[in-house]
Amino acid sequence: IKVYCAILGGVMVLNGVLIFFNVKERYYAGVAARQQQKVSLRESFYETLKCKPFRLMLLVGLSFTLGTSMLGSLGYYTTVYYVCGGNTVSGNNWNGVMGLAYMLCGFLGAPTLAWIGHRTGKRPAMFIALVVAIAAFGGNWFWYNPSWPWLQLVGCGFGAFASSGFYMISASISADIMDYDELNTGKRREGAFSACSSWINKAGNALGYFAAGIVLKTIGLDASLSGPQSPPTLFWLRVMVVSLPIIGITIGMLVLSRFKLTQEKMHGIRLELEARRGKV
Repeated sequence: IKVYCAILGGVMVLNGVLIFFNVKERYYAGVAARQQQKVSLRESFYETLKCKPFRLMLLVGLSFTLGTSMLGSLGYYTTVYYVCGGNTVSGNNWNGVMGLAYMLCGFLGAPTLAWIGHRTGKRPAMFIALVVAIAAFGGNWFWYNPSWPWLQLVGCGFGAFASSGFYMISASISADIMDYDELNTGKRREGAFSACSSWINKAGNALGYFAAGIVLKTIGLDASLSGPQSPPTLFWLRVMVVSLPIIGITIGMLVLSRFKLTQEKMHGIRLELEARRGKV
């Protein structure tokens, strides 16, 4: 495991270095020539967080990540102890297959929702991703079935489809927010926006896994048992697998409904920016 993780870390470092040296902003020379006044790190993050559309998207991302990350731990134990009756070998095998289904369906989610976004706008496309996610995670009550364990692949696949589309659209909306901020402040702060978004996503994942541990302890799950858990524990485990992601995603949808940077408004912002600093 340690060797495998070291190899993965090396691949990540290599890819990061290659991206750093090969990806350049299309109008980098023009931006560098403008010699934008230096801003302190503290001031940069303070001004970034003053941007209302950005705060809304941070809440959307945090709600989605917090709700879905809890499914990682809870779903694993649901597979092992409910679907497979405590057989850890069978449960781990099914979780491995579910990981493969997650990867394959995730590849389909981003281009499909990108196609939808080009035709409906980014916010409607994100709503669609969230609706698909609610349907996928809400169906966990039926997908996790000891009689038909392969149904887990359906729920996992649709969840991956929605998640990959959500994060792709979220990154694209972040670019719109940066344009909106530039129009109002005259500054480009991609670094500050990206750092805040990344931190929030990591915080959501960390809090989600932490909360999942508390949930597992509260419902009385005992991982030291060699067989199935008690019926009340299994019942509440299934309830949590269904309800917690839906709660997080629903909160995200409510916050997203207040996001006002529509496709038409961003087109106007783009025209104003190009008139100010030239076309990209």
